Amino acid sequence: MRQKAFTLIELLVVVSIIALLIAILLPSLSKAREQAKIVACGSNLRQVGLGVTSYALENHDKLPPVYRSGSPFTTYWLRFLGKDYNLALAFNQIGGRDKVTGALLSPQVVYCPGQPGFDLNYLGFDTVPNPWDWPTAERIRSSYTARFWKPDLGADNKLEAWHLIDQANQVIYSDFIGVDNYTTADGVVVAPHESEGYNRLYGDGSVSWAPYEPFTNTANAEVLMPLGAVAQSGQQQHDYWRLLDRLPR
Repeated sequence: MRQKAFTLIELLVVVSIIALLIAILLPSLSKAREQAKIVACGSNLRQVGLGVTSYALENHDKLPPVYRSGSPFTTYWLRFLGKDYNLALAFNQIGGRDKVTGALLSPQVVYCPGQPGFDLNYLGFDTVPNPWDWPTAERIRSSYTARFWKPDLGADNKLEAWHLIDQANQVIYSDFIGVDNYTTADGVVVAPHESEGYNRLYGDGSVSWAPYEPFTNTANAEVLMPLGAVAQSGQQQHDYWRLLDRLPR
């Protein structure tokens, strides 16, 4: 007896149903992947919190010095002109160092998985403008920026004495710095998490997620620091971190 084959119409119906299911499922899968990145980013920030707390315990309650270069939002430096700054100073507690070479053993802990994965990303791990070449690299940026807690850092662009005890209810590090699509000759600074929001690390070690509203979206009338491609002044960057403190935890 000859087996009955599917007709062309039946095959087209099956293909159409499969295509419809894929169209329904893809957004959910994409959202689940992004949510996983948000959670992984928050986990990294908790590790950062442990590192800076350990650093403070060993340094009379002082957090790693805040250093920035040209623009106030550049408190992301791990190395600048061959010297360690910011989170690099707490790396013994976060990821550890090779006892012989001094190399950082777990560099991904200071990079946000929610950063876009393209080669010209300034704040991505081992990208063209941010190559991971420790400890010989002249310049390396982290995805996590330190609080800009004083409008004027002074002539040397560095603040030494901010203390953990004063920051319990304040944001000390975040995966977003208040600018998006800031472009230079060799790279771009972009917002993480598909511009949906950001993680914040508080001085008490807790991590909290916040959407860009109400303070960092250009559509909002209250905005002090719009999400955009313009580098703000030191006062604006300082005000931005104070606004992060006010967002719900």
